[in-house]
Amino acid sequence: MSSGNRIAVAGCYICNVPATKCCSKCSIAKYCSREHQLQDWKEHKKNCQIFEVKVLPIVGRSLVAKRNIEAGEVIIDELPLFTGESSSASSSSPLFVFIYTCVLMMNIPYVPGGKYVARCICILRCLWLKRNEPEKWKHVVSMESHAETRRHLQPEFWRMNQNNIVQFIRYYLKFHDMTDVDEAEIHDLCGIWNTNAFDVRNAGIENLRGLFQPLSHTLARRSHLEFSKIFFCHCQRCEDPTEFGTFMTAWKCQACDDGRLIISDANDPNSDWVCYDCKNKVESSTVKDIEQKVKTHFAQLGKTAQEMEAFLEKFSRIMLPTTSYAIQIKYALMELLPSDENDQIEIQKKEDICKELLNLMNVLCPGLTRVRAMICVQLGRCQRQFATLLGSNEKNAQVAAQSKLLSSREFLEEALNILIKEPEGTHFYDLGKQIQAELVEINDTLAHHIILENCTTTGGV
Repeated sequence: MSSGNRIAVAGCYICNVPATKCCSKCSIAKYCSREHQLQDWKEHKKNCQIFEVKVLPIVGRSLVAKRNIEAGEVIIDELPLFTGESSSASSSSPLFVFIYTCVLMMNIPYVPGGKYVARCICILRCLWLKRNEPEKWKHVVSMESHAETRRHLQPEFWRMNQNNIVQFIRYYLKFHDMTDVDEAEIHDLCGIWNTNAFDVRNAGIENLRGLFQPLSHTLARRSHLEFSKIFFCHCQRCEDPTEFGTFMTAWKCQACDDGRLIISDANDPNSDWVCYDCKNKVESSTVKDIEQKVKTHFAQLGKTAQEMEAFLEKFSRIMLPTTSYAIQIKYALMELLPSDENDQIEIQKKEDICKELLNLMNVLCPGLTRVRAMICVQLGRCQRQFATLLGSNEKNAQVAAQSKLLSSREFLEEALNILIKEPEGTHFYDLGKQIQAELVEINDTLAHHIILENCTTTGGV
């Protein structure tokens, strides 16, 4: 084995036995002994450090790739400085059990409201590093907080932190008696958490959120990043009014048939909009009113397939099939519409949605992504059910069913290639195991098809 571009390896990169040492530069390559590390160095040094830390004008301190990174390749493998529940965590999670057995909080009559309970615990864990892990604390305080920027640009957000986190820690937990913790420092830690922390998907929940929702439109993504990370995104996708030809931020032009209305200047949210096809111009305020109307109805939308399909029909005159709101609803429909439906029309509807989403992901989220895996799972199961419905003694139907099974196997194998890389014990890893079992069944069915075909050809029974 060599340690070139590869996915994670649990054991030694030479012999794959349990490893106790790792490369000090990248912390990824693992070895069972010094001898094996030296043996692998000639190959490993070519790809040792995938990224470097740079301070960039717009986004600040960042990890920047030093070379092209292959799909599935490990970028970084190390423990976080500290972890905490997100603000949407359920009250039954282990963290919330910890809250009510915490020595500091056992006798405190006041508990901060709602989501701020989780944030208080995160800040307390960070302050624990200051007292007990000074080296880790140095790493924490070296991170960007944007605390003063938030105070001036997001005063309401700053006040909520002041009321629900700073005052609670300083006065209800008696930290005001400790000279090494002041209000400014707690605000800095709040800013560091908001700027640098990111969500890790919880087992059993499909969460599309990383730094941003990949299915949201440019204005929403930029607004989210500007609020949470304090920078205005200038990536290639955000700079392109067509979003790489997907037109996810576009609306339907009312001056021509099927025209696509896009913003004239992607970096100016107040610029006019222009039809990509007929060049008709529309004022920014008009488009904002349209977007707000759709956004309001979208936020109030029910969770049934019927309600979602009604929404698509209601706004079909102003939304393109690729407008982000339509795409997000189609993703939800993909999950809601059953794969074991006995109606070919309904199965075809789901298959069409899956294919549309997969084509979109080929452009916006290529590579080994969970979103892609979930689409491939649904599409593979959909085509397997199609094969079941087509199955009969007629030769043409058998050929069509076999073609669907082969296609189903292809999509499920692609999904498995992504899901099997997930950590054991997670929902996605378990789903990968289910897909493995389904692939065994599909291969058995295909083998049976071949046997029957051979029997028919040779005149057997």
